[in-house]
Amino acid sequence: MTNWQNTVWTSKIITTLLILFIIFNTIGCITNLNQTQSIPSQSKSPDTVLPSSTTPKTNDTKNTPTKTDEKKLIIGILPDENPQKIRNKNKPLKTYLEDKLGREVKIFVPIDYASLIVAFENDKVDLAYFGGLSYLKAEERSGAIPLVSGKLEGTHLWNTTFIASTSTGINTLEEAVQNSDKYSIVFGDPSSTSGHLMPSYFLKHRFGIKENQFKNRRFTGTHTSTALTIANDKGDIGALNKRIFDEMVANEHIKSKNVKVIWITPGYADYVWAANPNTLSSDEINSIKNAFLSINDQDVLEVQRVEGYVELTRKDFSELRTAAKEMGMLDDSS
Repeated sequence: MTNWQNTVWTSKIITTLLILFIIFNTIGCITNLNQTQSIPSQSKSPDTVLPSSTTPKTNDTKNTPTKTDEKKLIIGILPDENPQKIRNKNKPLKTYLEDKLGREVKIFVPIDYASLIVAFENDKVDLAYFGGLSYLKAEERSGAIPLVSGKLEGTHLWNTTFIASTSTGINTLEEAVQNSDKYSIVFGDPSSTSGHLMPSYFLKHRFGIKENQFKNRRFTGTHTSTALTIANDKGDIGALNKRIFDEMVANEHIKSKNVKVIWITPGYADYVWAANPNTLSSDEINSIKNAFLSINDQDVLEVQRVEGYVELTRKDFSELRTAAKEMGMLDDSS
């Protein structure tokens, strides 16, 4: 074969390879185009919902009442203790009410006393476990209806316990009052009945002293925090709910050797389950009240710190209402 013939064959081979390359490349482009058209766009349109794993989460969405809760019975509970403890404590009651009422129940624990009153006022809560003062404010603002209160040792009345750090050497409340300029006093929430209103009321009427006459005054937010503040020697005198204090001592959440009980107030109306007449019908309110009055499950009653429930009316809060007005706490918008 001549050189000329070799050159011709070489050119034919190269040309054939080029044609094959162009053909395969064209087929590949068409395939890639089809694949691209079959894949949904990954760009985010205004209606796109990101997967839950990438959706930002907040701490309060699980607990805050929303539109999707409209058919549920929303129960708001005063945050007088650790919020998680409150949720756990009320699980047996939640289950009982769901079975008794045939309705799903959601428990809502707000960040403070004022937030529960606001949620009730804005019809975000159907049934609330109020302290006496919180109830009076909810009654004044949105017509809250008292239903029942828990009784213990044969009474539905509550008490405040005054305690002192043993490091102060105080043995009686009289001693503390006589030397008030030397001692600090610690309360719970400003809107607490047993943790602020009534101890202040009794200080004024039984001991002739105002709370601001002590060396300084502090609010811890909850009864448990008040007890721990005094037990840990971070305050001199504290006022808190007697039932909660007794439970903390019994469960050894505080050491009794670190605190001394220096006075216990007389009894008064306080904690109450109240209905929202703006979100519940009269029949629903009566059904809820009767459900509480018929509780005989000891597991439910024990965690509520009660032996049973008794019916209350607005008249039962007359004395507390008078005390709140006298102390200037009822007209407070907080």
